[in-house]
Amino acid sequence: MKIRKRETNSGATILELEGMLVMGHESEGVEATVEKIVKEGNKKVIIDLAKVSYVDSSGVGILVGSLGHCKRGGGEMRMAGVQDHILRILQITRVDQVIPVDGSIEEAEKKLGGA
Repeated sequence: MKIRKRETNSGATILELEGMLVMGHESEGVEATVEKIVKEGNKKVIIDLAKVSYVDSSGVGILVGSLGHCKRGGGEMRMAGVQDHILRILQITRVDQVIPVDGSIEEAEKKLGGA
């Protein structure tokens, strides 16, 4: 799992994930990165899943755990660029009901009030 972090002009932090979001040490870095972002004072987090090829139940748990870090820190989290087969997993598990899913990063930024 590759994790790239970048800031937008609107103040949101985008985490671009690439690979498989599954059980294992590599994917655990996602939640730790979100926790660090929030502790640094960044309250708007967008998880870009456009390059994520697969998500298992542990990956779903990582996303929910990341949301928990955001909420506890007074922030918000959204997901963007979700491929159809991964969106279906998020819908089946109802994660899409607790973590909003947007079609693009730009759309997520607007809904976070930053663009």
